[in-house]
Amino acid sequence: MMKLLKLTKPVEGQVGKGIEKYLVMLIMVMAYYSVQKFIGFGDSSAGFVDQSIWLLVLLSMISVLMVVGMSWWLLNRFLFNMGMPAVGNLVLQFKQMEIWQQLGFYWLSYALLVWAGVGALSAVL
Repeated sequence: MMKLLKLTKPVEGQVGKGIEKYLVMLIMVMAYYSVQKFIGFGDSSAGFVDQSIWLLVLLSMISVLMVVGMSWWLLNRFLFNMGMPAVGNLVLQFKQMEIWQQLGFYWLSYALLVWAGVGALSAVL
């Protein structure tokens, strides 16, 4: 029998954890509008450039979280349209694979990580 891990099913004691990502996003959006005023109250000599740096950092965090959320949604839609099982059903039989399959998976993961790093460096340069 294949062992499955369902990521969509809440674990006991963690029923309200699904709303956590929305609360973090709400707090970040509220902080985006209030951080500039708090910096101005703390240091009245702070210029608009000093205040804008922290807003840009917060805006970049909000953007990354939105891109990750949209990528997760697109991945789920892609898998659903292809007729494949959902991401929530992960097979827990990695240790039951042959040793050469495990090693191949590790090398493939490492190669993809290096390729992503090279792609990020080439995008910067």
